[in-house]
Order: sequence, then structure tokens, then C-alpha cells
Amino acid sequence: MRNSYFIGDDYDHFQLIGSMSFLQYLFTPIDVHFVPLHRLFSWLLLKLAPLNFDLALLILMAFQLLSTLMLALLLRRLRPAGPWNGPLLVLFACSSQMLPLLAWWSAGIHRFPYLLMCIACLYFYLGYREHGRWRDLLASWVCLVLAFGFYSKAVLIPVYVLALEFCLSWRLGFAVLRRYTVGMAMLLAVAVYIGWYLLYAPVLRLQGASSITVASEITLAFMRTLADVLVLQQPGPWSWRGALVLACLALVVLVTCRGRRENLIYWLLLLALVGLNFVMISSSSRGQLFGTKLAMMPRYYFEVLFIPVIFLCLILNPADPGRSGNGRRQRSTGVLAVSLAVLYPPLAYQASKAQFTEFGVVYKQTHRYMNRLLASLDALPPDHPVRIVEGSLPLYVYGDWLHIYKPYAAVLPLRNAKLEFVPRDLAQYEIDQDGQVKPLPSP
Repeated sequence: MRNSYFIGDDYDHFQLIGSMSFLQYLFTPIDVHFVPLHRLFSWLLLKLAPLNFDLALLILMAFQLLSTLMLALLLRRLRPAGPWNGPLLVLFACSSQMLPLLAWWSAGIHRFPYLLMCIACLYFYLGYREHGRWRDLLASWVCLVLAFGFYSKAVLIPVYVLALEFCLSWRLGFAVLRRYTVGMAMLLAVAVYIGWYLLYAPVLRLQGASSITVASEITLAFMRTLADVLVLQQPGPWSWRGALVLACLALVVLVTCRGRRENLIYWLLLLALVGLNFVMISSSSRGQLFGTKLAMMPRYYFEVLFIPVIFLCLILNPADPGRSGNGRRQRSTGVLAVSLAVLYPPLAYQASKAQFTEFGVVYKQTHRYMNRLLASLDALPPDHPVRIVEGSLPLYVYGDWLHIYKPYAAVLPLRNAKLEFVPRDLAQYEIDQDGQVKPLPSP
């Protein structure tokens, strides 16, 4: 992370701040997302520490740490003495798919707060379900509302609530329909929001209907690749290794369902919820534009990882700790769980390192260039305007895959409003190819 910096549409968000009023900026959508809290955090970041990536990274890491804490509490409420809670938490906390989001402010500030709100909503819902405290119910609703401020996939939270309730109540059948009241009320509120969104939200809209064929192909690619991600393989095309992973996963399903038939319900719900996430992405304008290439993007896997963790908690942990099998079986389970918790973090680190060795060159170049450039600019006289030769940042700063050059005048005044970019014959300084600000000889 120390070799990363802002990239791509991060600069677009910051640039908008200087061109419109605070409220106008707050309610300007991002592509298909109407997310005022995402905008608010970008605004705060620019005002508190302009173009300071260290602060951006701290904010994203804080959200991830809080999400991990809330997930630990949630697993504890589901299975208080579950031997698999720790390893499953490690699976979430040390995922190799997390680092690309930490290195990309715009994508990260969508997803890390959204994940926190999702997990917290489910945690407080379980608290209300268990103790009947109204403050837990209120907190659950607040988390639902806040999630919409960061990411449009918050529309799925009521579905998660209903699915979790079904897992805990299905044996009782129709006798406990009232237990689904909260989830149905949330679903109704979300339906009202969706109606407003479809009719009035000023967001980018897909021209024409989504192709069902394209959406199906992308969804299948996502589902296939998710299994690879769970075993620390990077998203990639179909291979014998992917087939082996799926075969092993099928074996795990069979083994876990053999002794406990209810696990089949949990597996089916898990597949349905993850599939619903991917269908939503696949049907979007981005899915229709990129096709199955979308399944190669790590960020879409990390945002659903908490769902397998929650359902695996139900599947792997005994519902009744007193009936968890003989002592030999308990010891074997404990050894396996501890081994996973110990081995997974270093393996995830190596997977992340390999990923950034391949894809992180642009981030490293940008980090070196921008740090050198900003340090040079900060050393200039602060008490009067500074005239610099006009030009553009190197292609890799914005992201060379986008083939967009950002002018100095669009980005650098966000850090220092006294900078002026003028023709060479009027300038005092120039920026060289390494990002060093150098004085020009006097005429």
C-alpha cells in the first residue's frame, strides 16, 4: 500500500468539488449510483488533506477493521461457541481481493462502508430478534439507510435479512411468519426507493434492455471464478485448476450435507444470494459493456465475501455445541480450523504480492511521481501565485488503460490554489518527466 496513490476516477471526484457547490456535489450521482455519503467522504478528504493518499488509506482501513469486528460479533451471535468462527473471520479479514480496493479510493469508499453497514444491519437485527430491544431494531434500520449513501447494492440488504431469518426459522414453518415482519418492512421500503430511483434519480441509465444472454454468461463466469478466489487464485479464464476447485467444493457440499440435511438449505441459499449479487452486476450498464471481462475484476468478489462467511458459519459449526460429536472428531475439527487460521494469512499475502507484482506497476509509478511532484510544489513560495508551464500529468497517473491525460490545471490546484499554468514564455517553473519542479532561467 505504501507504493500506491490515487488513480483513475479518484481525480474526477476531487475535480468536481472545485466546480460546484457543496450540496450540488453531494447529490451528483456517480454513474448509476446515487451515493451522497461517498461524495461526502471525498469532499472531507480533499478539504482536510488535499491529495493525501495516506489519510485515504487510513479511512478505508478503519472501515475494514470495523467490518471485521462487526463480523466477529455477528458470527458469535449465530454460533457462540463455533470452532470455525475464527478461521472464517480470517478468510474475510485477509482476503487477497481486499488490497486492490485499498489502492483505489473511489472503489474502496463505495464498498468498505457498505460492507460495514450490511454486516452491522444483520448484527443488530439478530440482537433485536434475540432480545427484543427496540434500540437494536432502530440501529438495524439506520445501517440500512446509511448503506444506501455509499453503494446501490444496499437494495439487497432486506433479502439478506429475510434469508438469515429463514435459516433460523424454517423448521417452524408458517407458524412464525411474524418473524419475517422486519425483513418484509425493509423490503417494502427498498421497493419504494427503487420506484423513486427508476422514475426520478438523475443517474446514468442503460440504453435499451439488458441482454439476458450476456447477463447469464457473466453471472456464470462470476460464480465459477468465486471458487478460485476463495482458495487464493486470481480471477482468470477457465482452467483445469478451476475445475479441480469446483470439484473439491462439490465434495465439501456433499460431506457437510451428509450428516446434517439442513445444510443443503444453507448451501442453496448461499448460492442464490451470491448469484443474485452477480446478476445485479451483470445486468448493469457496465456488465453489458465489458461482458465476461467483468468477472476478472477483484473488487466484485470482496463485496460478497461476507455472505459465504456467514453461511459457512451456519454450515460448519454445530448448532448445539453439546452435540458436536465425539472427542476425536472435535480434536480433528479443532486442528483443521487452527491450521486454516494460521496458514491462510501468509498464503493470502503471497497471493496479493503476486497480484501487485503483475498489476501494481502503474501504482508504483504514480506513487513515485506524485510524491516527488507534491513535495516540490509544497516547497515553492506560498505567499504569492506561482506560474508553471502548462501541460499534462503522465498517462499512467490517471491510468494508462484509459488513455486519458489529466492536465496539471485540473489536478494540482486542488493541493495549492495559488498555482497558475501558463505558456512557457510566461512561466517561472516547469515540471520535468520525473515530477520535479524546476525553475526556468530568467528572460
